[in-house]
Amino acid sequence: MLRPLLLIPLLAAGACTWAAEERSIFDGTTLSGWEGDATWWRVEDGALTGEIPAGQSLGRNQFLFWKGEGRDFDLTVEYRISGVPSANSGIQIRSQRLPDGEAKGYQADLDDGAVWLGRIYEENGRALIAERGTRGSIAPDGRRWVDPLAPPESFRGVPVKEGWNTYHVHAANSHLETWINGTLFAALDDHQSSAAKYAGRIGLQLHAGPGPAKIQFRNLRFTDLGASELPPALPGVQDVPATASAGIRPLGDDGKPLNLDFETGTLAGWTATGDAFTDQPIKGDTISQRKPGMASRHAGQFWIGGYEHVLDAGTGTLTSPAFTVTQPWASFLVGGGRDRATLRVELVEEGTGTVVFTGGGNDLEDMQRVAVDLSAWKGKHLRIRLVDQATGGWGHLNFDDFVFHDKKPSFAPSAAKGAASHQNDSAVLWHLRPNPAKPTAIANPEAQKLISDMMLTHGFQAELMVAEPDVRQPIAFAIDERGRLWVVEAYSYPNKQPEGKGKDRIVIFEDKDGDGFLETRTVFTEGLNLVSGIEVGYGGVFIGAAPQLLFIADRDHDDKPDGAPEVVLDGWGHQDTHETMNSFTWGPDGWLYGNQGVFTRSNVGKPGAPDAERTPLRAGVWRYHPVRKEFEVFAHGGSNQWGIDFNEVGHLFMTHCRSFFGGGGTSYVIRNGHYWNQVNAEYAPFIDNNAPDFAPALRNYLPASARYDDGEGGAGKPGSGAVYGGHAHAGAMIYLGDNWPEIYRDHMFTFNLFGQQLNHQESVRSGAGYETLHAGYDMLVSPDPRWLGVDLQYGPDGAAYAIDWCDTQHCHTPRDESWNRSDGRIYRISWAATWHPVKVDLGAKTDAELVALHAHRNEWYVRTARRLLAERAATGKLDVKALAPLRAQASAPDAVTALHALW
Repeated sequence: MLRPLLLIPLLAAGACTWAAEERSIFDGTTLSGWEGDATWWRVEDGALTGEIPAGQSLGRNQFLFWKGEGRDFDLTVEYRISGVPSANSGIQIRSQRLPDGEAKGYQADLDDGAVWLGRIYEENGRALIAERGTRGSIAPDGRRWVDPLAPPESFRGVPVKEGWNTYHVHAANSHLETWINGTLFAALDDHQSSAAKYAGRIGLQLHAGPGPAKIQFRNLRFTDLGASELPPALPGVQDVPATASAGIRPLGDDGKPLNLDFETGTLAGWTATGDAFTDQPIKGDTISQRKPGMASRHAGQFWIGGYEHVLDAGTGTLTSPAFTVTQPWASFLVGGGRDRATLRVELVEEGTGTVVFTGGGNDLEDMQRVAVDLSAWKGKHLRIRLVDQATGGWGHLNFDDFVFHDKKPSFAPSAAKGAASHQNDSAVLWHLRPNPAKPTAIANPEAQKLISDMMLTHGFQAELMVAEPDVRQPIAFAIDERGRLWVVEAYSYPNKQPEGKGKDRIVIFEDKDGDGFLETRTVFTEGLNLVSGIEVGYGGVFIGAAPQLLFIADRDHDDKPDGAPEVVLDGWGHQDTHETMNSFTWGPDGWLYGNQGVFTRSNVGKPGAPDAERTPLRAGVWRYHPVRKEFEVFAHGGSNQWGIDFNEVGHLFMTHCRSFFGGGGTSYVIRNGHYWNQVNAEYAPFIDNNAPDFAPALRNYLPASARYDDGEGGAGKPGSGAVYGGHAHAGAMIYLGDNWPEIYRDHMFTFNLFGQQLNHQESVRSGAGYETLHAGYDMLVSPDPRWLGVDLQYGPDGAAYAIDWCDTQHCHTPRDESWNRSDGRIYRISWAATWHPVKVDLGAKTDAELVALHAHRNEWYVRTARRLLAERAATGKLDVKALAPLRAQASAPDAVTALHALW
């Protein structure tokens, strides 16, 4: 089961609630609250019923509208359809009820499962906009991007024929999903300026056609998720997309429009020679199914796709009927090969055979609209001639929708240059808007410019909290019970320094006056060597400095070490200094978790322990218990992993580089799991890493839960790096705070280093594991090549805090001179409408107060309170009676609430 979820929260302030209630919108007995033609709609068997009797025919679609409105919502209905094979229906959402009773707007399509069920259609609009088995995006200018999830025909077995099925529609901001019987059929993110709708009526359709046909809906349950506002249009984006049919159709001698858009579904009026245009036209976007990242971008339903039936082998011509030029301008859609000598679209004068215009593709499947000045040919008779004499690569033409214009048409550009091009061309960055935040008081013009140039999802803001010279080379950080940031400055990297000559330090940043800014800086300690991880707790701070895991005590909380660092464990490797221990995180079980990459070998144990008492570790996730002093490998395998977090039910995920062997850049990690590793070697004896091609299931290491993005060594879909940013990821945050809109809850966010963007993922249960899917859009992108996000965490105010290494050198190299030692940044990313500063000191709270925080919506409070109670229990200072409310909470019907108490 797949579920790529949720796009761009353009929520009005205050619309974000997490306790939305489901309600019924049908009473089960009457049409009360609904409006439509009672000739065709009634209540039968406790269901809203539309029927075309046998022997009768319905001349036009009939709709039954709910009298309420749907903005952002979840709608679940049970349906049953029967009758002739053509029996068809649909669920209108965010639609208009037209004066004649017709509908205009989105439709979750419905038939017996053969063709239409689960598609997203726009009634009286753009027609089919999302095929089932796809996740798609439509840009503000109408350009489309489609990522196939499964073949459309694979869904035919999901519904129960002539039985009751469950249809679920999810609408949140620009994102729509259709689900049938728990299976995702389609997902669409619609930003088209001229067409996308964020609110409207909900209705049910009885489709025109012959009887018998009967559709029934019962148990209609609606959950209001709030309201969305449309963001301001991007400068230069046209209301009419480049692929739209916004012109005047040429007419034939009979005064009727000619078939120059192929919407007859035939080549009526056209003359073909050779075999290049065999079995044309093509219906629907077949390109996205065979070439992810590209799309036909045709108008209407039908178009000429030269490759789709005969590949690049066919040759020939296709010539239209003659037409009179009645307007000074024309345009058409064209794609395919760029060789004009063998592939072209010609406009030819009737009678003389003079070619008055020649155009063609650009080695892209995506059709673009081309404008033609015909002012000199007004009143003349022309024909369109498609010429295909090519048989090699890109030896085909795509064509559609020839129209006239009364003035020079203007279409949105296909791409800009540089960083703007990356945002414009990436399907997951189209929506981003300029950072609305005002500059903070930090006197660093370069840093202020970097963050002001950042592009974010509408409603979010990014603020500069700290910059050089106050912070440099930030490689890791932790947030203590007072909301302070403990930041590691890694000057030793990329090389281990001589003993006693460590260069690293730990700096504490604090908002002492409570105004929301980190104005107070304290150096906690200096002289550390190759530090790569940090976490606070148990009266001090745990530090990863290979070959040692250190504990530096500060039990009197004076922000000064109580003494020399204690070596807790040693034997950590640093053969590859960008894959040393990292991503320190407290688990819900009280263990300290961390990562290690594949090219580093460790043999971990207590200081002085013999090899027999040590634990070997290459790539994997490890954990250490601070009370029992135990160390173990939690899971084996991975790549250059640098990021760990737990979701709301305590399941662990890590982020890493994408690999040919393992799949995508995120893995769901289970205890004692054996995962792929980047070198595809040194597995446990029971792991087979080289299964034969005919039996790939025999390769039994665990793959990544994400498989959608780009990678090295042949991994990933071609071109996906231009969309998602590339194979390298750093940092992991599963958002469980209380400042960002609720639709982001339990979603994963990780920095994509080469794309300079913040990837956005959702992990959905699939059997006993998860499938991690891109959520349809990313959160931000920076045009500055120095931006290099390393880690991010949400804090007590619910905002996310991020550290920026700030360097144009993005890949590891052991050469010291390659690295910029002068810069570093810390940012805050918040939902602007509701963010406010928070001053906390959980360490000063009583046991009972910490217990009460286990019901807090911001998981930072829950996790910090849990750690503090565990620390007090370890020192015998915990009042056991204060835990009584947790015993009651453990019986809560909500699983997350109960788990908070049990942990």
